[in-house]
Amino acid sequence: MFSPWVPGQVGASADRGGVLIARDEHMEADWDLSGYVLDKRGEGPLALYYEPTGWQSLPVVPQEDPYSRVGFRYEPYDITVVGAGLYLFTLVTPDDSAFTRAALDTLLLSAGAGSDSAAT
Repeated sequence: MFSPWVPGQVGASADRGGVLIARDEHMEADWDLSGYVLDKRGEGPLALYYEPTGWQSLPVVPQEDPYSRVGFRYEPYDITVVGAGLYLFTLVTPDDSAFTRAALDTLLLSAGAGSDSAAT
């Protein structure tokens, strides 16, 4: 049985969980048979897993300039992301495609990040 999407429901508590998303019963049936594949409409199923990080900082090496400066050559360097109440989201989609990029942009938008944010 499909449930409607409720904005803000995922990641709104200290719980961990996952949401499996399919457009309709037909896509869900194809998912069981074929796994993560795009259909004729260029869409596919996706899974979203989430959990609190349990840490308040994370060392990373950004592949793009975190300050968005233009005109300067950028070489990646170590930085530390610091915050409270951080969540780890894992988005599982079919192969890299326009659908996958749209799903990621939608996730970033719903999390309050702009579509120009870097994520993998």
